[in-house]
Amino acid sequence: MAKVSETATVKVGAEGAVLKQLRNKKGLSMAQAGKLIGEHSLKKKPFSTTYISQIENFRIKPPKGIYLKPFLKVYGDISEKYFRELCRTWENEFTDEDFITLALPKLNDDDKKYLRRWIDDRLRNKF
Repeated sequence: MAKVSETATVKVGAEGAVLKQLRNKKGLSMAQAGKLIGEHSLKKKPFSTTYISQIENFRIKPPKGIYLKPFLKVYGDISEKYFRELCRTWENEFTDEDFITLALPKLNDDDKKYLRRWIDDRLRNKF
C-alpha cells in the first residue's frame, strides 16, 4: 500500500486525491472515467472502476509519465506540470479527517483497538 509521505516535490498520495478531484469536477463516474481513459491509453482498453478507486484511495501508486497522460487528457486536457502544481498545493486541503480516513485501513488490529480506547477515553472526558 502506498503511504501518505513526503517526497522531494509532492506528497505521495496527493496524486490520487487530485485525480479524484479532477474526475469529480468533470462530473464523471469511475466507470465513465475508466472508459474514457482507456480510449486514450496505449492499450485502448477501459480501465476498471477498481483500478480508478485504488489510485484515488491511495491503495496503489498513481500512474506516472505516459501512463498518467490519459488521465490528464480526460480530466481537462491539463499538462503534467500543472497537475504537479495541484499536487503540491493539495496538502493545504488535506484535513485531519482526511488523514484519519486514509490511515485507519492501514493500521493493524492492535493499533485500531488502542485508538478506539483512546477515543473512548477522550469522549468520556468531554461529556
